[in-house]
Amino acid sequence: MNLRIIFLASAVFFNSFLAEASIGLFEKDQWKVSLAGFIEQDTIYDSTRSLTEAIGNTPIDRPDTLAGQSGRTQFSLRNSRLSFTVDAPEIESWKTKAYLEFDFLGYDPVPGTNNSESSYFSSPTLRIRHAYLNAEKFGFQFLAGQYWGGLGFQPYYFLPNIGVSPLAGTLYTRTTQVRGLKSFNLTNDTILQALLSLQRPPQRDAIYPDLTGGFRMSFGSRTAGYTGSATGAQKTQPMSFAVTGSVREFVIPQNPLSSTSGDNARFIGSGLAVNGLIPVIASSDDKSVGNTLSIGGEFTTGKGYGDQFTSWTGNLASPLNTVTTAPEKNVNLDAGIGGFTPDGLFQLVDIRTFNAYFQYHLPESTKTWISGGYSRLYSDNIDFLTSTGANLGKTSAGKVPYDKEQIYFANIAHDLTKQIRLGFEFSHLRTNYQDGVIAHNNRYQLSAFFIF
Repeated sequence: MNLRIIFLASAVFFNSFLAEASIGLFEKDQWKVSLAGFIEQDTIYDSTRSLTEAIGNTPIDRPDTLAGQSGRTQFSLRNSRLSFTVDAPEIESWKTKAYLEFDFLGYDPVPGTNNSESSYFSSPTLRIRHAYLNAEKFGFQFLAGQYWGGLGFQPYYFLPNIGVSPLAGTLYTRTTQVRGLKSFNLTNDTILQALLSLQRPPQRDAIYPDLTGGFRMSFGSRTAGYTGSATGAQKTQPMSFAVTGSVREFVIPQNPLSSTSGDNARFIGSGLAVNGLIPVIASSDDKSVGNTLSIGGEFTTGKGYGDQFTSWTGNLASPLNTVTTAPEKNVNLDAGIGGFTPDGLFQLVDIRTFNAYFQYHLPESTKTWISGGYSRLYSDNIDFLTSTGANLGKTSAGKVPYDKEQIYFANIAHDLTKQIRLGFEFSHLRTNYQDGVIAHNNRYQLSAFFIF
């Protein structure tokens, strides 16, 4: 058994955060090792050649390009995952565990460049999703490692989609952090959670970490079925609301567009998120999901937090290209966080997002639910920014900036057995470019899952 554990720990570098089932591998002297995950087969057709498996905030190719006029079909297993959990013996009321989660959606060159399409899909790159230690005692929770970002109280309010998450305009990020969470039982059914997290700085050349905190209130007296991912369990979730905020620092050369070295200037970014999940048709016994309806949504606003939205760049480059001589040759900053005006002034990108969704669970005997929703991301100043401080309306790569991403989606999921799930989703995506061009993409996706 020990050899089996060692083999699995070294060879199975994958996992699933939202899978509810688990397989006990080893239990001795109050140590417990368990495994969970899923195999996912995705069959996807897009009306353009803009996307890989995940949609995120990737811009749709313009209709005046070949990629924007041609379709694409993908068969992929890359979103399959495996989780690995180690629960340690309880010591002085401390409950501790370690958690690892991996998938196969790691960085790869796009098909047709540095590797073949065959190797891209059949020999994908292993990627770490979560890796953290967790300790709990008397309502306090301490976590250190890579976990969901605190802004938006992730992952409680993710869109209930079948496709590979995330969709456009949705807070969705994992990052290294140290966080504390305190839960207060206000009544038997009402819980207040207070969160404070020090997260990896969004720019390594800055000094201070990302400071994120907020509150979440949940009401266990009213619940309804809500499955916030393609592989989550069919179970009831309480009505809840959350408010979170984030403050972060950026350091940019004060005179980046001149050949003379200047002092550094500090810029403060921030983000505010409001989330809610409301059971409209509640469960009759707080356990059954049959004939229940939930609605939810998320609103965010702020500046300099574009890294919280997967694949968002606005077509700004990374790093920002300034003069051709050091030390301001390149400003290390992820794309979509900030840019320069034509006169050389740096600005953080303003962003506002909104999404709303519903999920209806049919009578429990059907083991089926349907979901739908709308999401959007919008920036009101990226049209005035470039990666170089010149040629307004074009980035350094000659790409036109885009300031709005939108998606409409609808899906249906059905559990054939406790382990096997089928899902179908249709989504319509739009990208608004600075010059007035609107690009469209229709996606049809059929997925099959084996969840363990």
